Amino acid sequence: MTAKAHETSTDIVSGIYASSKAALARLSETLRLELEPLGIRIVTVMCGSVDTPMFTKSSGRMTLPETSYYRKVPETAYKERMDHRSKALSVDELATQVVNKVSGDSKGLSWLGAMSTITRCATWAMPTWFMDRMVNAERGIGLVKRI
Repeated sequence: MTAKAHETSTDIVSGIYASSKAALARLSETLRLELEPLGIRIVTVMCGSVDTPMFTKSSGRMTLPETSYYRKVPETAYKERMDHRSKALSVDELATQVVNKVSGDSKGLSWLGAMSTITRCATWAMPTWFMDRMVNAERGIGLVKRI
């Protein structure tokens, strides 16, 4: 099963996406424990950034009404997403890493892809307030104002 590293950080403007990935990771890890006695091996792949169409198609530029508290956020969020995309791993590179990991004797969590290791270490070592600021600093939350 594949989840994203979103499970370990709180990214603004991606709550539904991140929570679905966190749920998938928990399900995968629960199944790993439940199915291990039956000889079934489960590998939960925690992907870092991967350059998929999500960066440009489903999450293209947002347009919000003038009455939205978040009306100033879309351009900033889009610029951050494109910068993030430039650091992402290609799908082919990630696929190779996943095949190598699953073909071996791995089980449990496997952190693969761009920025996955630093995400894993930082979320373990840093306080929540620090991670919130680090992950969301460039996403435009500071532009949100009451009308």
